[in-house]
Amino acid sequence: RPRYPLVFLTNGGGHTELERAVALENMLGVKVDSRQIVLSHTPMQMLVDKYNAMEKRAVLCIGMRDCARVAHHYGYKRAISAEDLSREHPHATPFVRWSMDAKQDHPVFETKHVAETALLPVTAVFVMNDSPDWGRDIQLICDVVSLADARPAGVAPHGARSHVTHQPRHRSSSQGVDVYFCNPDFLWPNESDVPRFGQGAFRSALCSVYHELTGKQLQYTQFGKPNRIQYEVVRGKLEEQQRAAFCMSGDDGRNDAPISAFYAIGDNPAADVRGANAAGPGWVSVLVRTGCFQHGENDPVDTAAIVADDIALALDLILPKYAHAA
Repeated sequence: RPRYPLVFLTNGGGHTELERAVALENMLGVKVDSRQIVLSHTPMQMLVDKYNAMEKRAVLCIGMRDCARVAHHYGYKRAISAEDLSREHPHATPFVRWSMDAKQDHPVFETKHVAETALLPVTAVFVMNDSPDWGRDIQLICDVVSLADARPAGVAPHGARSHVTHQPRHRSSSQGVDVYFCNPDFLWPNESDVPRFGQGAFRSALCSVYHELTGKQLQYTQFGKPNRIQYEVVRGKLEEQQRAAFCMSGDDGRNDAPISAFYAIGDNPAADVRGANAAGPGWVSVLVRTGCFQHGENDPVDTAAIVADDIALALDLILPKYAHAA
């Protein structure tokens, strides 16, 4: 058990908190509890009751197919992946070519469940991870958000071309489908020598196409660092850990004692430092030279309260202040 409350906050996603905890355990060689994990889409757990209350409505999950499984794990009754929605409505995404040997079964949802969910109007779009097919996903999102019945394009009567032979479906006069993005990062580093487009770039492309299509700005909610909601979730988990630690030690009288400081350690000034600096009283930004930031005394735009070469040296600067409380 850690001597101090500890939470791992990441803009990653596409899997459950438990799966990330297991991966960290294997990487670090220490016990990590799923309650110590905050992913980019973790705040979506707070929306389950809202959207489950809308009967016979689906939530569309953008990202790899597994994102619908994660939404199901959170409690969403009618979650469907963009891949499955596209398979059920092939005319909606005519440029998608499915591999003949691609697995048709789903690890969570029965075939009947997927087929039924694909017929429901969509009430919310959750962009939970990076889109593997921008063209497909932008088309599906624009369909369900702009069309009055919130369903993807179907087959025209008698197989005819819809724009030639019959009145097309009506566009909605106002946006009735909620859209959520989980990761604002425009670029992200991988093994290539130039950073790659991230979910923030997909958001920009979607907003541009939607505006060209409708003449309106896409309304959306953004999760992920540096947005404050992520730090509110982290704070709640840290305070919960502290209360549990006091109960285990028999010091119940300190259950309501506030945490004096929240140290947010990260290597991305625009995400980690900016988020911590804007998170409110008690948050202290700590920048380490192990990732996006590697050179210089500090970032000139998103300036951290503490700068160190790595996490170990950062902890050497922080923990002596609290040695008496360990």
